[in-house]
Amino acid sequence: MLEKYKEDIYKCAQCGVCRAKYTKEVRYVCPVREHTGGFEHYFARGRILIARGILEGELNYSKRLAEAIYTCTMCGNCTQQCGAKNLETGEPLFEPDKITEAMRADILTHHPELVKKEYWTLLNSTKDFGNPWMQPRAARRKWVKGLNARDITKEKAEILFFAGCTASLDPKLQPLVIATFKIFEKAEVDFGILGEKEGCCGSVQRRVGDLSLFERLAKENIRQFNELGIKIVVTSCAGCYRTFKKEYPELGNLNFEVLHSSEYIERLLKEGRIKFTEEINMRVTYHDPCHLGRHVGVYDPPRNVLKAIPGINLLEMYPNKSNSWCCGGGGGVRTAVPGLASDIALDKLNYATEVGAEAIVTTCPFCESNIRLTIEKEESKLKIFDLTEMVAKAMGL
Repeated sequence: MLEKYKEDIYKCAQCGVCRAKYTKEVRYVCPVREHTGGFEHYFARGRILIARGILEGELNYSKRLAEAIYTCTMCGNCTQQCGAKNLETGEPLFEPDKITEAMRADILTHHPELVKKEYWTLLNSTKDFGNPWMQPRAARRKWVKGLNARDITKEKAEILFFAGCTASLDPKLQPLVIATFKIFEKAEVDFGILGEKEGCCGSVQRRVGDLSLFERLAKENIRQFNELGIKIVVTSCAGCYRTFKKEYPELGNLNFEVLHSSEYIERLLKEGRIKFTEEINMRVTYHDPCHLGRHVGVYDPPRNVLKAIPGINLLEMYPNKSNSWCCGGGGGVRTAVPGLASDIALDKLNYATEVGAEAIVTTCPFCESNIRLTIEKEESKLKIFDLTEMVAKAMGL
């Protein structure tokens, strides 16, 4: 797999911008580097040197190399801050996180003994249960208990609400999918769900290196979605959204539009189908998930929705938007290196406190989970909410 990126690997000039870039918009570049002593192999330049050494036969995969390769959160800030651009398209000349992903794929395929057991657990769970979190398929319907949910495989609808594994199976995150459901119901959206027929999007599996499993999941979802005849897939999970929007089109034609719930809620607001009846007097700051922000470029819809809620005082953290600091939970880091994930999330708590926020609002269940765990660990007074929960509350739901 790494051979596919050989040309990109040699495009890196080893300038070190991915190591340190300090401006009024950027505090740091790599969250992992900042919390691992700053050693070269823990940020993009070092990982690209490792990739070059492997291609040239100077290095072999080992336990220590695997540990370094699997500590990347895949946040993409190294790509964002790197100045190497295609002058014609403006696109990055290379993406370090894709090179890291390729090394993970090679490790998983050729050196499975180097892969941590936590990753094997989630991969085997996907094969056994259709989700990475060791939950039976029937558990996907638990969050809809008491709701008048339409089974879209039996009754057609224009919109599929894709709940996603993480939010639908974690009781602490289920409020965000319930809120999304109630918002759509109140706005009289023609939508349905898949329930236990919903499969995994494959994002987690791809990030840890199982590209064949990802491809199988993706192709099955593309087939299923197209056969449903839907017009739009809406999800409240930033990871699912990025995977559908950016990576599925590489594997097949999508006969439908892909929207994140924040984008669709903004659309409903503009159409006058959402009315706010309650004030929420709270100082909040918005955390940009890497999957939704840097990887896809969705920054304004969540903020526009928050600004429309009566009583909300939106305070911007520094850094934000394309320069936003990762929560620390992505790329499989929360699963296998939870201490590192919490250390990175603590920075986010400090940034939120710095601007006087009472709560952090986000649009990603992974971010919400990691930040919440860190809030609890630090006994912080900050609160964490998904955007949909704020919208539902302001609608009086």
